Amino acid sequence: MVKIAIIIPKDLVKVAESAATGFQENIHIIEGSMERGLDLAKECEVKGYDVIIARGGTQLLLKNGGLSIPTVPIPITVIDIFNAVKEAEKISEEIVIIAFNNMITASESFIKVSGTKYQIIQVTNEKEVEDKISHISSKGIKVVIGGGVVTRYGPKYGIKPIVIKTGREAIISAIEEAKRIAIATREENKRGQRFRTIVENSKDGIISVDKDGYLNIFNSTAEKLLQISGKDVIGKHIDNVIPELELTDILYSGIGEMEVIKNIREKKIMVSNIPIKINDEVVAAISMLQDVNSIQRMEEKIRREIYTTGLYAKYTFKDILGGSKESKEAVRIGKEYAKVNSTILIEGETGTGKEVMAQSIHNYSNQAKGPFVAVNCAALPENLLESELFGYAPGSFTGADKNGKRGLFELAHRGTIFLDEISEMNPLIQGRLLRVLQEKQVRRIGDNKVIPIQVRVITATNKNFH
Repeated sequence: MVKIAIIIPKDLVKVAESAATGFQENIHIIEGSMERGLDLAKECEVKGYDVIIARGGTQLLLKNGGLSIPTVPIPITVIDIFNAVKEAEKISEEIVIIAFNNMITASESFIKVSGTKYQIIQVTNEKEVEDKISHISSKGIKVVIGGGVVTRYGPKYGIKPIVIKTGREAIISAIEEAKRIAIATREENKRGQRFRTIVENSKDGIISVDKDGYLNIFNSTAEKLLQISGKDVIGKHIDNVIPELELTDILYSGIGEMEVIKNIREKKIMVSNIPIKINDEVVAAISMLQDVNSIQRMEEKIRREIYTTGLYAKYTFKDILGGSKESKEAVRIGKEYAKVNSTILIEGETGTGKEVMAQSIHNYSNQAKGPFVAVNCAALPENLLESELFGYAPGSFTGADKNGKRGLFELAHRGTIFLDEISEMNPLIQGRLLRVLQEKQVRRIGDNKVIPIQVRVITATNKNFH
């Protein structure tokens, strides 16, 4: 529930209590003057209040007092000024209105509408209030209108203070505004916390600067990577901390750069510098950092895992040792076909090295970093071959794994699948295979969902299809 504090002069406490009765929010009304306003507000801040309502000079004092929670002013209306002037006119026709900035508009509007010529003196702090009251007392002024602070200094200098009374409707309006701000602030804090959590838990180093190049984000990964303490550099200019990043160039040009290797603090770092734009104006820039050595270690780990599962091709064209004209021509054609993603059929008698050629084509192609999955279609029964190729959904048949199973086409995603002895495949399965080649997607047995795949298909047979 939203927690709202209202700091208000003693003579307005009952009005505030009446205004707060129609709200379900946790509203705490505190009697307080400008003198104690900031101390009271800091206590509310510690107690977890979402927003503070105040009026006149007290609200301005809180607004500029370094609080972490927002403040909402109670508006002063022309009617409020009118009522105060009517009361003051009973005492004297010479009236001075002492007004803080947030009271000036209503005071000037009253003077304009009423046609009166009462003096308005603008002040910015409590000391000025006392100085102005002391000055006007020497001019024979008997009555002064203002916020609650005039009651503190008017009697001291022989002047009758008239406090501008705030109406119930104005306080209700302030509470409504406080509710809106509190809810918006909470949502903003949630978004901010989510953002900070993402940044701090990112495996990439993340550094951000404002439009002038001053650091405002330096996450823990960046600290470890660059051996720099974030708290020591936040607020400093990026060129004085890590000029090698060249982030100021991004701020000036508005053009980013992706995955560029830079030498930073004697380390090779892969850097992506990205400008942040609002309405085509660069308002900040972010740098994402990765240790090149870590990337290499990760690639090695992936390669080791692929080797462990057997989903890799070990042969290349250098392993084809034939010196005949026919062998050299086969290698030439193989290299040509490796450059495109077309499905390939390799024909040759048993023992002529069809799989060696298939692996060589894979390793020479754009799929070389992906898996190589080899299947002997003649070695598997028809019912098993279908489930192995396309996978199956949980419980799709008796004996099926309860979690389902990925098919070999899914395992070969972004790589190559080699279907040896394709001529031994059942025509019904060949029909499903044709659909996979056409649609670039597979559907597991017993499932109604399709899975998009990106697979190069190489087939082989020991029979002459011509």
